[in-house]
Amino acid sequence: MVTAKKESKRVFEFHRIRDFALIPKKFLKAIDGYELDTELLYYSDIGRNAAADPMTLLYALVDITDHSIHGFVWGQVQIFSRSVHINAIAVDKAAQTSNGQVVAQATDLFRG
Repeated sequence: MVTAKKESKRVFEFHRIRDFALIPKKFLKAIDGYELDTELLYYSDIGRNAAADPMTLLYALVDITDHSIHGFVWGQVQIFSRSVHINAIAVDKAAQTSNGQVVAQATDLFRG
């Protein structure tokens, strides 16, 4: 489990999830370059199956003090190239650090 600290009171951890509906829509809508159909991800079998796929790596950034979600990272295992492609990452300003530590820790989730 990867932990990111913003200040002494708040501790953020990435937790693997298996449902896009747990991610607040504001994070999916904040992604530049994608036109994601949030209704498709939230309410259809396509979204549920994609999230449940073992090759899908979906993590929520959770504030462990109040269990609120402050971001997410979504990756996909590429078995033929033996790599992980990060599809999207969005993090709330409250959870960001000035040195980009949260993004570095998110990518560390996929290093194995």
